[in-house]
Amino acid sequence: MITKGQSQINLPDDWKQTDEKNPDYFVSPDGTKGIYVSSHEKYDVDDDRKVVEFVRKIEKTKTKSMKGYKFRTYSDSVSSTEDPIVGNLDEYDSNKNYRIVTKFIVKQQKIFRAALHDYDCTEYEDSKSAFDSILDSFIYLPKYSWKPTDGGRPEFGNDLIISKEEGFVDVNLHIVSYTANRDVSFLIKVSNNIEGRAVGFKILLDKKWTSKKIENSKSSLFWGTGKFISTGQPTETFVEVLSGLYGFQNPEFSMNEVNIVVVGLANDPRKLATRDTKMKVFFNSDNQELYSEVFINVNLSEKSLEFHEKDEEYRQPLIRSLCGER
Repeated sequence: MITKGQSQINLPDDWKQTDEKNPDYFVSPDGTKGIYVSSHEKYDVDDDRKVVEFVRKIEKTKTKSMKGYKFRTYSDSVSSTEDPIVGNLDEYDSNKNYRIVTKFIVKQQKIFRAALHDYDCTEYEDSKSAFDSILDSFIYLPKYSWKPTDGGRPEFGNDLIISKEEGFVDVNLHIVSYTANRDVSFLIKVSNNIEGRAVGFKILLDKKWTSKKIENSKSSLFWGTGKFISTGQPTETFVEVLSGLYGFQNPEFSMNEVNIVVVGLANDPRKLATRDTKMKVFFNSDNQELYSEVFINVNLSEKSLEFHEKDEEYRQPLIRSLCGER
């Protein structure tokens, strides 16, 4: 099983990587078949349908530009109702016995791609039979999922997700509700559990955003304000868990809300309702002793909010801010 980003595919056990410089490529033992599995982002295009068309054009251009080959298209389709959007492109040069079949999945400007190559395709149907099960196993993995309880009520099925890669403490939480208010502000509520204890909080993003040009660039950064809001005991528990992950003692908690400053990172947070949004959040930006930064990434379609560490030097002031110090 191979995982790339939020995609997963099952390959035959004897297919292996043969080139350390190309970790996305796997090949069969006899070298007659191979696959490229990759993922990347296309954030300069807002609409997933347009992203799909972009991918299709790229894939078709690749085969057309291969000198000495004349591929016939056996299949070229894009799902009309599925979420995420799934595309398939199947091309075959019967004279050169070369078949390339590609499946690509697009979700909020993220592209997940699996391209199977049959270098010795003497019988199309045999190749199709061999590849179909592999492509069927290529799926998109949502970060969070729902499961029914005995009473039929939906219940969140994942506990708090914590990682400590390269020394950074990252916490992923589940969005249980989000509201676009009449004044165009945006309220997000997260809730998870850890060892039977509820953790959660709310984030309010204010309606006003200021665009500031990046020096020597055509791009801009979007700056705004908001609030980190307590939901009571779940927020106190979240801060306690975060403090423990940082290596601190349990803090004294007396926070109702904390003002924050927000900047979008290579994206416009005003489009949060329709796209994956990455932000840097500043706590107590006017207080040098309590100043801290954290990354907060929101993906509404995945019901996911990532609370990711920016730098270890901000740990103590961040916890103090989240406990209510000003």
